[in-house]
Amino acid sequence: MKTQYHVRVNGEDQLLTLTSEDERHYTVRLGEQCVEFVVDETGPRNYQLRQGDHLRDLLVSGALPEFRVYDRDGSVAVQLMDEKQAARQAISHLATGDASGTITAPMPGKVVRCIVAEGESVKVGDGVVVVEAMKMENELRSPVDGVVKKVYVGEGEAVEANQQLILIE
Repeated sequence: MKTQYHVRVNGEDQLLTLTSEDERHYTVRLGEQCVEFVVDETGPRNYQLRQGDHLRDLLVSGALPEFRVYDRDGSVAVQLMDEKQAARQAISHLATGDASGTITAPMPGKVVRCIVAEGESVKVGDGVVVVEAMKMENELRSPVDGVVKKVYVGEGEAVEANQQLILIE
């Protein structure tokens, strides 16, 4: 069985692909890394991962979808997300622009509505443009107080990830 998850590991969003031959044998691909291992439950919330001759004991704390995995080297915070949750997370973290006032598209989509026009004053948190991505409308907000210097897109226009949409100074 093959399953994909959008995971947030220590604050970074990544795609994790989990393939299982049975309830003990797994292959995990996270970014460029691929690991095959065998999992044995050694107690409540305690697991032993075996990769070749290497053994690693793990303790899992918390409940799905957010949990923390501990081993002798420290811990990792993990958050599992479905496609819609991952899109919302990307938009909340990527679509707010930066301190310079540049608003960029968090992912490919379509401009549904430009809320502001060039020359208009905005405050931090004001909605400036609505972008539809993955069948969800997302209102992107101003990261700064200022004046809309340039609107680079129009309603109905397709946009690419990281494409500049609006500049606020």
